[in-house]
Amino acid sequence: MNNINIIGNLTKDVELKYTQNNKAITTVTLAVNEGYGDSQKTYFIDVQVWEKQAENLAKYCGKGSKIAVSGKLVQQTWEYEGKKQSKVLIQANSVMFLDTKTKDDIKKEKTDHEILRDAMQDPYAEFENEISSQDLPF
Repeated sequence: MNNINIIGNLTKDVELKYTQNNKAITTVTLAVNEGYGDSQKTYFIDVQVWEKQAENLAKYCGKGSKIAVSGKLVQQTWEYEGKKQSKVLIQANSVMFLDTKTKDDIKKEKTDHEILRDAMQDPYAEFENEISSQDLPF
């Protein structure tokens, strides 16, 4: 059986990349704490996330965001300057966002085209917190 569940904080902002087949991929590092007080240890674990989950991770999470990952351990191997290299990482099956970027952070990342498209879909979205039932004439 090869199954791992882990909760940690992203150590930096998510860098989304695409394969030649146009599949989204990102590898993030989670800081995972164990223990309390003076005996607390922090482990840094690499997590590989694919496709829609990778896109959502890049969109909604940033440095410091807490996420839960369920996946499996995989070992990657390669050769560098004639020497075999390897590392073990988690290949995510599912990612749960335990906290996310603020709405303001997400809005800052939208392009002008996305902002215009969103406004066309819901013309009252920008008044989300400004209109109350007391403002209605009926």
